[in-house]
Amino acid sequence: MSNKFDIVIIGSGNGGFGVYAIAAEAGKSIAFVESLDFGGTCPNRGCTPKKVLVAAAQSLETIDNAAVHGIDVGPTKLDWAKLIDRETDMVSGIPAGMQGLAEKRGTVFHGEAKFVGPNSVEVGGTILEADNIVIATDPKPRDLPIPGADLMITSDEVLSERTLPGEVVFIGGGVIAHDGVSIDVDEYLRTPPTRRSGWSATR
Repeated sequence: MSNKFDIVIIGSGNGGFGVYAIAAEAGKSIAFVESLDFGGTCPNRGCTPKKVLVAAAQSLETIDNAAVHGIDVGPTKLDWAKLIDRETDMVSGIPAGMQGLAEKRGTVFHGEAKFVGPNSVEVGGTILEADNIVIATDPKPRDLPIPGADLMITSDEVLSERTLPGEVVFIGGGVIAHDGVSIDVDEYLRTPPTRRSGWSATR
């Protein structure tokens, strides 16, 4: 089975939707191909969910500094499991919403795309042809050739981990790592020195 479009977009993240907005405005026929969650890394497994955690850390810092403004408050306590549940709930509707937006002006195909010609890709047995094929796939963590790499987790697992770790080491200095460091530093600084566990981040 073959389908002809003006543009095939592989990947439904920020890059893919950027192309989609311009192509849709120009009246082009569009095919969207996505193998995971619609919306890509940023809203589902990156910037957006991590902002929920950062906001919690900033709220704790604000409360702890209330005395500076003459406000007396009791000791604060972070329920990490509830925070993770809140983060999960807040992003749970994003993939369906993003897919619905794509379906308004294009055709959605779920699965991995494989090039079978200069202007054609195959998705789950269906051939998609287009004059222009845009590769807008998300990056993914690279396996590290170091001892103990099998014990590591990625930022995806961190977002679903309902137990707050005692120590954290970040490998990489991108946006996701930067957000994670800001969460850990806030929590570290508000922990009494006798209870600090030496959280660290590598860049």
